[in-house]
Amino acid sequence: MIIRTPRNRLFLTVPLIDKFYVIKANVIKMQNDSAAYISDKDGIELWHARFGHLNMQGLKDFSKSNNVYGLENLKGNVDKCDTCCLTKSSRASFPNIDKIRTQHVLELVHMDIWGPAPVKSLGGAEYFYSIIDDYSRYAVVYFLKHKNEAFECFKAYKQAMERLTNRKIKRVRSDNGTEFSADYFEQYLINEGIKIERTNTYSPEMNGVAERYNRTIIEGVRALLHESKLPKTLWAELVNTQNYLRNRFPHKSLKGKAPLNVWSDKKFSVRHFKRIGCVAYVFIPKRYRNKLEPNAQKGIMMGYALNTLGYRIFFTQSGKITETKHIKFNESILGVDSNVQMKDNKFRMIDSFSDFELSNDNKLNAIETQSDDFSTDIEDISDSEAHLVDIKIPNNFKESQMVPERENWCNALKEELEILKVRDVYEIVPRPKNKNVLGNKWVYTLKKDVTGKIKRYRARLVAQGFRQIEGIDYFDIFSPVINFTLVRLFIVILVTMKGWLCNHLDIKSAYLYAPLNEDIFMEQPSGFVIDNEYNSVFKLKKALYGLKQAGREWYSELNNSLIELGFQKLLTSNCIYVYKSFVLLLVYVDDIAIFACNEQYMNEAIGLIKSKFDVKDLGKLSKFLGVEFEMRNGNFIMHQKSYINKMRNIFGNIPNCKSLVPLSPGIAIYDNKEHDVLNVPYRNLIGSLSFLASRTRPDIIFAVNFLSQFNNNPSITHWNLICQVFHYVLNTSNYEIDLSKSEIFALTAYTDASWAADKMDRKSISGYVIFLGDVPVSWSTSKQKCTALSSMEAEYIALSEAVKEIVWLNRIMNSCLFLELPVIKSKIFCDNQSAICYSKNLMENQRTKHIDTRYFFVKEKLNAEEFDLLYVSGKKNVADIMTKAL
Repeated sequence: MIIRTPRNRLFLTVPLIDKFYVIKANVIKMQNDSAAYISDKDGIELWHARFGHLNMQGLKDFSKSNNVYGLENLKGNVDKCDTCCLTKSSRASFPNIDKIRTQHVLELVHMDIWGPAPVKSLGGAEYFYSIIDDYSRYAVVYFLKHKNEAFECFKAYKQAMERLTNRKIKRVRSDNGTEFSADYFEQYLINEGIKIERTNTYSPEMNGVAERYNRTIIEGVRALLHESKLPKTLWAELVNTQNYLRNRFPHKSLKGKAPLNVWSDKKFSVRHFKRIGCVAYVFIPKRYRNKLEPNAQKGIMMGYALNTLGYRIFFTQSGKITETKHIKFNESILGVDSNVQMKDNKFRMIDSFSDFELSNDNKLNAIETQSDDFSTDIEDISDSEAHLVDIKIPNNFKESQMVPERENWCNALKEELEILKVRDVYEIVPRPKNKNVLGNKWVYTLKKDVTGKIKRYRARLVAQGFRQIEGIDYFDIFSPVINFTLVRLFIVILVTMKGWLCNHLDIKSAYLYAPLNEDIFMEQPSGFVIDNEYNSVFKLKKALYGLKQAGREWYSELNNSLIELGFQKLLTSNCIYVYKSFVLLLVYVDDIAIFACNEQYMNEAIGLIKSKFDVKDLGKLSKFLGVEFEMRNGNFIMHQKSYINKMRNIFGNIPNCKSLVPLSPGIAIYDNKEHDVLNVPYRNLIGSLSFLASRTRPDIIFAVNFLSQFNNNPSITHWNLICQVFHYVLNTSNYEIDLSKSEIFALTAYTDASWAADKMDRKSISGYVIFLGDVPVSWSTSKQKCTALSSMEAEYIALSEAVKEIVWLNRIMNSCLFLELPVIKSKIFCDNQSAICYSKNLMENQRTKHIDTRYFFVKEKLNAEEFDLLYVSGKKNVADIMTKAL
């Protein structure tokens, strides 16, 4: 028997068994009133819920229009929606605000801030900031921890929207809130030629568009929270979702069109709409489960993915939110399980790649991230710790008071505050008017020895420098640091060839020595507000960690102090200092590698530095910038075994794939055409492997560099390949570089290119390796910026990169006259005869005349006899591993 719908669509086929028509079905237990929605999946009740309980009549009218795909002509009516009745109170309407008087987008934008919220959001926000275009009523929302963040958000909005529409904002309308009337905000608008329209005091109805929009959004959020029984800390997620829905719902003043229709001048689809707060089953790929585990995880539908196709799903057990499109929904069931204990303070955000926290870019329509997460430069954290996050360390002050090590962390906090007091870093002042007051954060870390044993609990107060305003709070921010190539170079020259001593110095709380030139104000730190000074703030006198200019100010202070002590800066490097021709310093922020010809000069130089700064002498160089050094059987060895072990602990759950090489030769790699978002730590793994490749593992640099170009959208193929590189590293963790094998002071370079190696854009790959004697001191691989038309051109471009590097290294060595190094001409080996002939001016024809003049640098230096250019066969070219899979 065949059963069809009134529209003659096939509904059900029923088999005849033993003279009976048998229908096989599962009995669905109705858990709440919302289960009635299952009766008609296309009914107006369900669509009313999918649109976040927006106006019923507007929804029916919209379904009849020709402005949207996926919303069929809805029938029926709902006299009452309990959720709407309970959460949307009656209120007199704003007079005369629906009429649109503008002629095009961005002619006028309305803006307002709602808040503070009764509870902080997942990312610590207390406010949301809405900006509505008058002509289209298209809205964008931002989430703020403090109202003064609105200025940076408006600048981001202006830049993005003007670029998108190719129009300029002409007028802005807002109330008289201090966040909008601040001098710097008004001056910015004046400079940009934007007219300012303010409402009268105590007359919010004059800013009615923004005021009513915020009210509508919050009513929708209140309805969704009530209906789904979700924790209130998710209010920002739901604000973001409500804004998404409002932009796709007809507006009274747009004659049946939705804001997105007018803004984009296109129809859009709502076929992907699902009921907010309903149960979702997220598919788990086979790679992340065994054969006996469920292939889906239960979550709650929160909204729509921000930058990809998919949905935002909240997992009640873990308190995480992720984005994915591989989901099945049950729109008949709402809210969380009754047996789940919901605690608002346990939830955190994750991105679509890993369990690591998102960075808060505050992009358009972007939801905020983990509380207190922000971008900053924390130089006290070692390079290895900067790439590998220890998840056991507290994220903020509140967490530090809830862990078993609470007393240790409290002592660390008090120690930091004492240092701030001794260094005279701040003074307490009344909160200034119309000034930018920065927030701050406690950053926690553990200091460990080589064996991994905890030596010290460390807490650092860091300013939220991302809130600083350029041109007011800071100007220049560049700060030089030593290139690790020079660390390898001077260890080979001074330690292994000349027998000098080498120690490691660490300047404690280095930034706090540097005075500031700008007036910078900051909130008092969490947990340590001074009695009777609750409305006071810190006026910073020294360069606190996290400030934009902190690194530059510290370098300036260190440079001036070293010169005052009698050190001389090398003309060819800003981070190399010499003392009496018998001591040399390599400076990386607050870490100093100090070389001396004997113990007497070593002690003298260290004593001078200690007279200016609080210095910790760590003894003989054993670990510097994430790299371990050790003397073994008379040989000076460099490796990163501890770093690899940390990677093993963090990425240890990555499926094993045995491989003897980083990448298999001949494999073709392309962009992700499916645009699937993988919930894997691809970027984190790339970052960790890149750090390893740049320090001690040139054998993986090509593989890592090549796979890094897929960071934004990796496919399962890319993920499998980077896993192969990772396990190759684990299997070869005993690989080391012996720095003791140099017998001559000459530099030798090998250069190579792989012509049109990238199958996507047909650009070539350059690579080189430079040796001092027999020790590799510099290596590189990179995609060429221009498209080479021949293998000769590709080889010549690669040769130019090696020449630039070897000329720089020679200048560094030649400037160290006190070392009395012998002058030996460098050699560069290339495996392409045509490139060698062209470099020596022996060929010029139609095939070469197009080559950019900037690459003539090779000919210039070759004619100046700064190096010899020689041929080497491809089989003996060491740089071959820099340009292709092994």
